[in-house]
Amino acid sequence: MPKYDAIDYPVELIREWISSGDTQQVIADRLRKQLDPRITAKLIYKVCKKNGIGCQRTGPRAGEGHPKWTGGRVRVKHGYIKVACPDHPSCVALNARRAEKANGAYYPKQKYVWEHRLLMEKKLGRYLTENEVVHHIDGNTSNNALENLMLFQTNAEHLAFDLKGKCPEWTPEGKAAILVAVRKRRASAHQRRERDAQEQLRTMILSID
Repeated sequence: MPKYDAIDYPVELIREWISSGDTQQVIADRLRKQLDPRITAKLIYKVCKKNGIGCQRTGPRAGEGHPKWTGGRVRVKHGYIKVACPDHPSCVALNARRAEKANGAYYPKQKYVWEHRLLMEKKLGRYLTENEVVHHIDGNTSNNALENLMLFQTNAEHLAFDLKGKCPEWTPEGKAAILVAVRKRRASAHQRRERDAQEQLRTMILSID
């Protein structure tokens, strides 16, 4: 039976468990059964702090230590897949810009890279430029097999290839937006011609005087 006085914590064992990746809650649950039912994660935290044992978070570990860890590979909108790669130059550059803009305040860190771009980089043995586009040949954005990926130097080249021979299916809203844009351009062009004509007329009058 445990003694209901000061708890004799196995400090070095706790240090070993922490270094192996166990959370304070896991350690508390373990020692509560083996040592004393009064032990909590908060008490384990105090023991660690008192004995100079570096702890992370009190809940599940981030990344691989989290019970819902999926290997750093997630599916996002439209079926695209991202992979955890925080040391990738694109993540580093973006985080540097965000840090500068935040000016000391909190900012969300980019940790993921598009899998199809990452696979193309591994195939080529170099990093892709911002202008380069990786195309999914079969249209399935989740199919990142190398034989299904094609590289284009610019987005314009990619669109020219992807839309070749295709007739775009415009929605009524899209057609209306295009019509408005065309009318605006025509009106602007008409106004410019009128201004040019008035300026020419004014110049002629001044030359006669």
